[in-house]
Amino acid sequence: MEVPNYSTKQNLARVLLPRILTLLMLSLLLYVGIRINFLVFNMEFPDPINFIVIILIMILIAADIFLTNMKNKESKIYFFNDRIEIRGKDATTISLATITSAAVEKNVYDKMLNTGDIILSDGQAIKSLNYPERISQYIMQLLRRAPEIKKKI
Repeated sequence: MEVPNYSTKQNLARVLLPRILTLLMLSLLLYVGIRINFLVFNMEFPDPINFIVIILIMILIAADIFLTNMKNKESKIYFFNDRIEIRGKDATTISLATITSAAVEKNVYDKMLNTGDIILSDGQAIKSLNYPERISQYIMQLLRRAPEIKKKI
């Protein structure tokens, strides 16, 4: 079995932050919707129901964080001389022969957490990486070395 030259994984905080913020916003909408329903029907909003709704929202957020964490633990990115493999539930192999460039993209979350996405010339993306500039440079080095390696084989 071939040994990878380098391996990395997605930044967990970068993966979780947008999901948590989205879930909090959706939970707030759910809570406000329930409160409005009680107001429309001129009903009192009992404290036990208030408590149950808040606990259910917390459980849903905790379950999503747990599941996202489990998925992220299984996922790993391996760099070989001739390919990049993304292993996990969504396994992908990207041949270096199909890549001509690697660009770094950063959004608001990436700037906050010093992460980024690497967009490859074939349209595929490697998302939520620490030090994306360094990894992009490494991919470009692999691309420059790829013809030399093929000659040796």
